[in-house]
Amino acid sequence: MPEESAEWVSYEGDSIPEEFKLSRASGFIAGPAGALWPYKFVTGVLSHLLSEYPKAFHVANHTAVRAIHTEASSSSSQPYRIENSRGTISAKHVIHCTNAHVGHFVPGLRGRIFSATKHSWLFNYDRGFDYLTQLPTGQMMFGRGFANGEGGGVGDLGIAKDDEMSVYIDIHLSGALSAVFGHKAWGPAQGNPIRAMWTGNMAFSTDGFPWVGRLPGSATGRSEHEPEKAGGKTGSEWVCAALGGEGMVQAWLCGKALGTMILKHDGQLVAAADLDLSWFPDQLLVSEKRIAEAEMPKNMPDSRRQSNL
Repeated sequence: MPEESAEWVSYEGDSIPEEFKLSRASGFIAGPAGALWPYKFVTGVLSHLLSEYPKAFHVANHTAVRAIHTEASSSSSQPYRIENSRGTISAKHVIHCTNAHVGHFVPGLRGRIFSATKHSWLFNYDRGFDYLTQLPTGQMMFGRGFANGEGGGVGDLGIAKDDEMSVYIDIHLSGALSAVFGHKAWGPAQGNPIRAMWTGNMAFSTDGFPWVGRLPGSATGRSEHEPEKAGGKTGSEWVCAALGGEGMVQAWLCGKALGTMILKHDGQLVAAADLDLSWFPDQLLVSEKRIAEAEMPKNMPDSRRQSNL
């Protein structure tokens, strides 16, 4: 890839420029880069959709779903009732995009998709890596440290809450930068150098791929609906989850594929090009076979601590 690699340079050993202050590094690759604030980007997209489709699009934030029920009649055009903290809504389709929490309402994916707490530059170690992004104001966003958690990260697997910070990761994130750049080059801290520290939940799958597609009743524990007598199709439950900490990369085309599947299911796509999903990897699709083969043992070997999976 001559065009893509033209602006990239690799350094190692004595060739590492002193200005980078990486005296302990074995080497690194430098090139042009950009940074995007994911939260502002996603909320900007949602704001645009709310403005563009005020009658068809609604965001119900701070609204917890408490239960999902199916109607007894298989011919109902809106077979699902979703109980939530504001009441009950009816829907033709239910799409589970809850990622690390998907197993709550889709029990068949427990042990197949599991959560992990998540705690530019990229630092690679023998175990794991960290990332660093510098903001225009000079502040730095430093993250990860997963492999430095309890049990080499095992202690953070299966944790589906994000209200507690691991003390091991706190220690790592609080001191790693001065160690990487060198204490002399980093300089003394003025006051509390850490403005804020937080964690969140990511979702991983046992086979390493996202799960995208229509959910069978065996996974949800709820009945599947047969085609309507009028010739159309009733709704279904769908999933797009287990993005493996790469949601900003994986979510867009996974979402496009899932949207195409639903429209195709409803017979709302007419152009042959719209129906084509040959570009989407089969490894990411939901199937009874994949569900059966992907289950992870719920207990680690005796020599390791019991997992939360």
